[in-house]
Amino acid sequence: AAALQYVRKVSGSTKPSRANAVAFEQAVDAVADATARLLEELTTAAPPRDREVEAEKARERWRQRQERMAAGVPRVFLHTLGNPDQLGVDPMSVDDGELETVIRRLGEELGA
Repeated sequence: AAALQYVRKVSGSTKPSRANAVAFEQAVDAVADATARLLEELTTAAPPRDREVEAEKARERWRQRQERMAAGVPRVFLHTLGNPDQLGVDPMSVDDGELETVIRRLGEELGA
């Protein structure tokens, strides 16, 4: 199915003309074969993931997020506010305790 989607995307056609049908099918088969070879040859040293363990980790992250929201801890995302190193803060988020410092530093950076 993925090979068919790929060939459709690359060719720009969801259904080839009769004149191109053979080439289209050959391309689908070639992509499927290349994908199968790739998957057979890939190696990893990492242990396989356990879906249930990963699901529990996700549930725990969600519980923590809910607790923060229930406690009213605001999160300010800074990735669009400039160079976080210049601000001296975590580039992804700042809790309410750091918010005043960030606002002050932003004002200094902007010349306010």
